[in-house]
Amino acid sequence: MQIIGPAENRAGRVNGIISHYGRITAEACPALTTGQWSFLADMLNGTFVEDNTGDYLWADIAESGKLDGLAKKWELDADQFAEQVRAMSHAERCALLDVVLRFWKGDHQENLTIAEQLHASGAIIKE
Repeated sequence: MQIIGPAENRAGRVNGIISHYGRITAEACPALTTGQWSFLADMLNGTFVEDNTGDYLWADIAESGKLDGLAKKWELDADQFAEQVRAMSHAERCALLDVVLRFWKGDHQENLTIAEQLHASGAIIKE
């Protein structure tokens, strides 16, 4: 499948793809609790995100909940959260990764809570 198209307007096409991707992930972003978003941010801190990271995100959640103690730290059931993420669409998982990547690239202000910083990064937070 040819995504970019003819050479004469590649920059315009790439800009269009980026714009579409941004809208798709914004609309697909699932609502998670602050604990779930924090778990993801903690788990992905310093991680190199590849194009297939979202495909196995659920397995990383299950493993990190047990081995790294993140489930206890963020007070959630990692297996249940892993299954929730596993059932998500590709667009939803991409949205999760995008929010966390923006969170870590953001300007963290000490006067803001984690929830406020996540929200500023595009997270939809449910309580």
